[in-house]
Amino acid sequence: MENIKIPKSLIFIIIVVVVFLWFGSSLYQKVPAGYVAVATLFGEVQADPYEEGLHIPV
Repeated sequence: MENIKIPKSLIFIIIVVVVFLWFGSSLYQKVPAGYVAVATLFGEVQADPYEEGLHIPV
């Protein structure tokens, strides 16, 4: 078997993309039609819920 050489830059790019997708998926919250989601901030329930749609928690 031959050793397969993978460039370090390719490995770095793959790691950056995976980390971006991992953190990027937690930056927004999608609430389906007909539902209401509980809004939390650092684990504490907030007074205003998330109505249906796309929300970016702050």
